[in-house]
Amino acid sequence: MNIEENHPDFDKLMAKSKLDLPFTDFEDVVMQQIAEKAIQKSSTSKALKLSRFFFIVGSVFGIAISILISELQAPLLGLNSNVIALIFQITFATLFFTQIEHYFTFKKRL
Repeated sequence: MNIEENHPDFDKLMAKSKLDLPFTDFEDVVMQQIAEKAIQKSSTSKALKLSRFFFIVGSVFGIAISILISELQAPLLGLNSNVIALIFQITFATLFFTQIEHYFTFKKRL
C-alpha cells in the first residue's frame, strides 16, 4: 500500500510544505558564512593559546622580578628598595588581575 493511495490530499499537503528560499544563492551564502566563522574560530583559538603562553611567561617573569627587587639592599634610583618593590608589586597585581578578567571575558564570548 502506498501512502498516496490512502491519503489523496497528501500531494497537496506536501506541495504546501515546500519552503522557498529568500534568495537564489541563499544556501551558498550561508555555507560561506559558516566556512568564514570556522576559519575565524581557528585563528582565534591560536591567538588564545598564544596569549595564554605569554600571560604565563609574563607572570613568571613578574614574580621573579618582584622577588629580586625585594631582596635588593641598596637604594635604586634614589628610592628605598622596599618602596620600589611595593610599587612594582601593586602594578603587577593590577595588571595580572585585569588580564585574567579580560581572558575570561573573551573566552566566555567564544
